[in-house]
Amino acid sequence: MANESAYDPISSTTSRRLTCGSTPYCPAATCIKDQCGFSNTYETCNLTAPDQPCTVAGPVYSDEVVLAETLRTRVVFGAITMQTPNFQQFFVIDGVIGFANSPAIGTLTTFDLLYKDGRVKENVFSICLNFPFAYPHSGVITLGGLDPKLYVGDVRYTPGLSKGHYAVGMDTIHVGGKSIKVPWNGSLETIIDSGTNTLLLNTPTVTALKNYFITNYCGANKLEGVCIANKSATLFDGFCFALTQSQINAFPAIELIIKGNISLSIKPSDYLLMDQNGGRAPTKYCLGILPTGNTGFTIIGDIVMQNYYFVFDNGNHRIGFAR
Repeated sequence: MANESAYDPISSTTSRRLTCGSTPYCPAATCIKDQCGFSNTYETCNLTAPDQPCTVAGPVYSDEVVLAETLRTRVVFGAITMQTPNFQQFFVIDGVIGFANSPAIGTLTTFDLLYKDGRVKENVFSICLNFPFAYPHSGVITLGGLDPKLYVGDVRYTPGLSKGHYAVGMDTIHVGGKSIKVPWNGSLETIIDSGTNTLLLNTPTVTALKNYFITNYCGANKLEGVCIANKSATLFDGFCFALTQSQINAFPAIELIIKGNISLSIKPSDYLLMDQNGGRAPTKYCLGILPTGNTGFTIIGDIVMQNYYFVFDNGNHRIGFAR
């Protein structure tokens, strides 16, 4: 998809080009023709090849950013001028704004700057990724508090675990309402990141899930893509399968149990993701739960976040959840 709203520094009267050495967070190694630059490489950004790295890179600028027409501040950001073609997250969006602490570029986040300048009164922001009345079928972010119109019931909170990113403790995982034997003791640090499309688990946890599915869901009614002869070529191994709606519905719900007995449930329609397959039939589905290595990060991404209202309460070092 073509990017129709790319940043144009020439047409911006407030844009500033950051030259090498002009700031302490621009070492010579990141310079591109005497301009500060950035390059970020990720994994798990391609459903069919989760170990394949993907990269975005480009020059760094300083410019004024305006949110909700009235919230204005100057930020330092990277302009993406190069990206590898396998970066699925950038097929349909034209940028990323990060609100987590300690960004790699070395400056305060946009939200931190707005709070520091008194533009927002509370050090809280909240996200609803799947608000049905938003246009075009997108989400809503609330800066400086919560919006009661976007959730029902009470917000349940759990302590935040990290100052470098937003993370909570995960105690266990349930499949079909029953606890599996997870390969960790206590609470597992789990990052919450709306910039991640999928659910990322370390490899031992993905293996535990796979074994539980095979043991408990390969009886009379076998799950397509799981209960197959080659146990190393299942959905859990990165393979995609043609599935009917009834076959998808046969899969169980998965629940992430967050510290404080907070359940985040994922339906099969959430974690079985359509592979576009270049528009060719038949339509295949891939597992939206990907491994990150034996000691890799655990990250709750959009397939979980789309069903909940998330509250990032920086002032009280806690994260809240509501429906």
